[in-house]
Amino acid sequence: MTIAVPVDLADAALTAEMAEDLAVVEAALRDTSFGGDEMFAEYYHPVTGAPLGSLNQSWTAAVALGEHGLRLAVEPRHETWWTDEIRQILAAHNATLCWADRRGRPITPLWCTATWGYLRFHEGTAQPWPSYGPQALRSWVARLTETWPDEADVYVYFNNDPGGAAVINSAQFADLARQAGRSTTRTPDVGQVAATAAIPTW
Repeated sequence: MTIAVPVDLADAALTAEMAEDLAVVEAALRDTSFGGDEMFAEYYHPVTGAPLGSLNQSWTAAVALGEHGLRLAVEPRHETWWTDEIRQILAAHNATLCWADRRGRPITPLWCTATWGYLRFHEGTAQPWPSYGPQALRSWVARLTETWPDEADVYVYFNNDPGGAAVINSAQFADLARQAGRSTTRTPDVGQVAATAAIPTW
């Protein structure tokens, strides 16, 4: 289960928003149908280009979520985040920096800040758009296998939805990971899902 906690760090009402988001998280934690080991929170910065809030504001929610034993994946998208201080804070809370790809290239530092990983694919360059080709997928399998052992949990999320590319690429990625000797879960078989006409969603 993913608990999404979208907070715009440039928002002046950041603290109030965080409190509301944390209330949702706490309510989910009280639901005994979910096991704590199966949940993690995703705390991210939308693409605004606006100045970031202070470090104290930015990490209030992160620390609170961590106290509940949730896994925390952080996907900042502004270059001012790429500092040693941020890296150390992430590592101190076993919070993973979300690795992200756009058009076949990393758009974040490839820091390993936790005992587990999270990778997002946003848009590939293969046809049909916005698919990823085998070379791009294979390069990411190699990066993951070089960074985490097989027993570590690594979540891989395809966000290139138009035309069913995300589902198709997830099956291809899992197949390549298995060929590299890695365990995979919750993916369809290659060829099980057919592509459709891609309608841009962004």
